Amino acid sequence: MLFRSNQNYLIGKSVTDKTKLIINDIVTGFESVETLLSRKTMLLGPKDMILTLDVIFKNDVEDLTVEIDKLEAKLIEAIPYLTANKIFIEAQHGS
Repeated sequence: MLFRSNQNYLIGKSVTDKTKLIINDIVTGFESVETLLSRKTMLLGPKDMILTLDVIFKNDVEDLTVEIDKLEAKLIEAIPYLTANKIFIEAQHGS
């Protein structure tokens, strides 16, 4: 019984479509983001997740670290069980 209830988490269950939409809306609506190339999510438990993003920031962004921190804060605000130590953003400047 315990195995069955936790099996989805052991094999890497994705977050809900609603949560994916929230993430997409935040990232693509973020002022300094040019393009969201990819988004991967995995639930680690009922209220625990990992998020990886591959993002192109606008070319005029001077400090990617500051913009990444701002983006992470917006994501955490919208998804309370997401924490900064489980967000991984591959960032690059646009052309």
